[in-house]
Amino acid sequence: MKIGIITILDGYNYGAFLQMYALVSFLQAKGNEVHVLDFSQAQEKEVQKDITRRSQLVISAFEASMHSMPIFPYNGEWYDVIIVGSDEVWNIQNRYFHHYSEFFGHNLNCGRLVAYAPSCGFSSIKDYEQNSIETLGWNNFDCIMPRDKETQAIVSRFVSCPLNIVADPTLLLQYE
Repeated sequence: MKIGIITILDGYNYGAFLQMYALVSFLQAKGNEVHVLDFSQAQEKEVQKDITRRSQLVISAFEASMHSMPIFPYNGEWYDVIIVGSDEVWNIQNRYFHHYSEFFGHNLNCGRLVAYAPSCGFSSIKDYEQNSIETLGWNNFDCIMPRDKETQAIVSRFVSCPLNIVADPTLLLQYE
């Protein structure tokens, strides 16, 4: 099965990278062809980052690790499944990464659209009420599985499908 993953690639968030690595590894171990879809080639936006001297060293190691992941620019090609998540992909108040419309299910060419372990982070219900459901696009998803109760409560105000909470993807890995 050809699976695309949409997640945060332009924020220096080690947890997001580990979650991406875990999800990619889990799906590849099941025999799937997995691509992490990169939208930064198509759209550029200045993202604010507070980078200290100490974090520069960590960021260099982080960027080197990113090169081992199957990251491809997304040009509208077909995927059997596209997974949005995990991490704070739906935190519209987080200024440390770009909020692509594809995070909300727009402009994607796939058989099934799934949200796995997304979080709204510290955004509130008021933040989302200022957007129409067409803007948020949650109704575009075939399945939404949030990672926390806060996200479940917010999204349930806009969709009628079941929202079962799931574990962080790092827990999917088999550690030896």
